[in-house]
Amino acid sequence: AKGEWEEALRYFEEALAVWRESLGPWHPFVGVALNNMAQAQVALGRAEEGLLLLQKSVALKREALGAEHPSLATSLNHLAALTENSFKDYARSGELRKEALGILKAKLGGQHPQVAVQLNNLAVTYSRMQLYAEASEMYQEALEIDEQTYGPTHPQVATDLNNLATLAFHCGEQQLSRQLYERALAIRSEVLGGDDPKTQATRRNLELVKRMIEASDSELE
Repeated sequence: AKGEWEEALRYFEEALAVWRESLGPWHPFVGVALNNMAQAQVALGRAEEGLLLLQKSVALKREALGAEHPSLATSLNHLAALTENSFKDYARSGELRKEALGILKAKLGGQHPQVAVQLNNLAVTYSRMQLYAEASEMYQEALEIDEQTYGPTHPQVATDLNNLATLAFHCGEQQLSRQLYERALAIRSEVLGGDDPKTQATRRNLELVKRMIEASDSELE
């Protein structure tokens, strides 16, 4: 696999040189090449090099396409993911994801499914920063969009409910967590079936919350 990524990196570098020469240094294709090179560098274990390439891609797209172009939001998310996963800089990742969210809302509207995806991504980052109130707000907004877009019994709605339930559990809100897991389980059982891994995972989580509530009630007796 390493040899394949090394070969891919050489190809991407050649493409970058050609596109810069023929299209100019600010053409969006140059940004595509930079993103591809960054992916290869990260796959090869060279996160620092990948980070620099993604930063160049973001700067290029900001200059060439403007600060409100959806393609810039994509590059911001790539940079956020690397910043978060490889460097554990959750605060910076949150800033990047929030900027991308603003772009998507402005261009696609506040009720677009892609906005819901971005809200979920930002919620995960906030959770890692232990900003649970902010994470809950993002998850709630995503849930409202997905319910409106897909209907109340769609698998994505179940995923949103599951996310909120897990967050509530970590915040010690066990009763709320149980209610949310129950709603998610009902959807997944109906749509995906009882044997689906996601249905089974939600059922296990619900049983865990129920046992904790029962244990807590016993202590109070």
